[in-house]
Amino acid sequence: MHVAFVFAPRLLNHSVGAQQHRRRPVCAASPPPQTEAPLPTPVAIPVYRRLPLIGFFIDVFTRNLKVRELSPRYGPVYKSDVLGFPVTIISDLDAIKACYKDSEVFRSGGAFPFSLSTLFGDKALFILDGKEHATKRKPVMPAFSPQLFPLYFSSIQEDARSFWRKVSQQVERDGTSKLQNAFKEHYLGIIIRLTTGGQYASSEASAEAQFLRVRDLLLAVAGGMITFPFGPVWWKALRARDELIDILGGLVRDRLSTRKDTIEALREVDADRIAAKARGELRAGSLDLLTVLVSTTSLPTDAGAELDETTLRELCELVLLLWFAGYSTQASASSCCLMELGFNADIHGRLRDEQDAIVRARDGDLDMTLEQVNKEMPLLDSYINEILRLYPPAPVLFRKTAKATTVCGHAIAVGTIVGLDAWGGQRNAAYYAEPETLKVERFVAGGEAPGVVSFGGVGGAHFCLGAALGRVGMKATVGTMVREFDIRVDERQDREYVSVPEMTPKSGVEVRMCRRREGI
Repeated sequence: MHVAFVFAPRLLNHSVGAQQHRRRPVCAASPPPQTEAPLPTPVAIPVYRRLPLIGFFIDVFTRNLKVRELSPRYGPVYKSDVLGFPVTIISDLDAIKACYKDSEVFRSGGAFPFSLSTLFGDKALFILDGKEHATKRKPVMPAFSPQLFPLYFSSIQEDARSFWRKVSQQVERDGTSKLQNAFKEHYLGIIIRLTTGGQYASSEASAEAQFLRVRDLLLAVAGGMITFPFGPVWWKALRARDELIDILGGLVRDRLSTRKDTIEALREVDADRIAAKARGELRAGSLDLLTVLVSTTSLPTDAGAELDETTLRELCELVLLLWFAGYSTQASASSCCLMELGFNADIHGRLRDEQDAIVRARDGDLDMTLEQVNKEMPLLDSYINEILRLYPPAPVLFRKTAKATTVCGHAIAVGTIVGLDAWGGQRNAAYYAEPETLKVERFVAGGEAPGVVSFGGVGGAHFCLGAALGRVGMKATVGTMVREFDIRVDERQDREYVSVPEMTPKSGVEVRMCRRREGI
């Protein structure tokens, strides 16, 4: 949940050749060699795109957010451009992983998209690097501890069941349902309710209206990620961000006054024990993710105490970032999951057989625990990993080099914008057999090692905080659909995938469906 919100260029019709290159390690700590062949430029960059801002305005206006080409067949490192800016693309998977881990050289600050600091603050986790990033990241990590996932899962599973009921009702009414935007609202609802507890969970009209307002504001912020600066969409995004910060500030103040005992109890234990303590509180129904995050700050719980506005705003910006990350990546990946199930009846059938066997063993009980999902559904887990390999929600993430370095033997100058091409790297025959083929069993135990760059990195300081939680949400949503509903994807849809800014099917995901079982 850390990354699909960053700009990822549009990917169109990129056939990846089977040519393999010899993998060489990243030499991030080494100075560049004195003699080095120039980096290849596989597709000529038109002269007009090199003029200041011309390429940017053309691409944003046409929504043709496209890297000149993306393919490992051009070599592990090569030149391209994004929005009119020169970019060095790294498509070797080992090199990509090494770059993620070396945040001293490959830094987030100053890289694409330039709108991050404006929308989410100069102290956003996306932008910070090195010790500053680690210092800010460490206190919030207990809120994403796997110890809490079983408790999160029960809420997520119920949300998933409610979501598919609504979709089936829409199909009964309209004949079909378009899932792409529905997925966004679904995952947005999950992350907001996990954060705020029952704040927006009530069926009352006022709670529903509040949730819809928050949803619309967050979507407006997302619209400002890639747009003309100082245009109407940009100003709308800034106004929406400010209103969301005010809403979150009110929620934080509410937690400080109504959850004082819980917050102080969490502050009494060290960071390694917060998750265990929080799990006990969650069982009592007295805690939500926001309360855990508040407990990691120094904000006072005493009535009438003055709050440090900088600390308060940074916390609100962090939650806003989590909300944004929490829906966009999962919505993108789930859309790809459903599209591929629609075009691969054999895979759909194998996943359904796995679910049916589990339900039969449980005497028809449809409610699952996270432990059962993790241990008894290896094919579903493998399928989700395979979708994330082929269609990573953030196909390309960007870094800026803080010093001169070498990657796979190629010199890269200081100040270079680098694109880490997970989309191409994960379709490289040097790493995966039949890389263009969707193989549902690829990551079943004993198969190829996952190593998938999915929700924004596979290691290092910037590893996505919510990557594991994102998989939990996808398992609950996709698993519930396969287990409890029959679904058919409209065959007229285009199987081309684009990324503006996240990877999604170009034609959307239009489905027909009905319930498989009674009593759900």
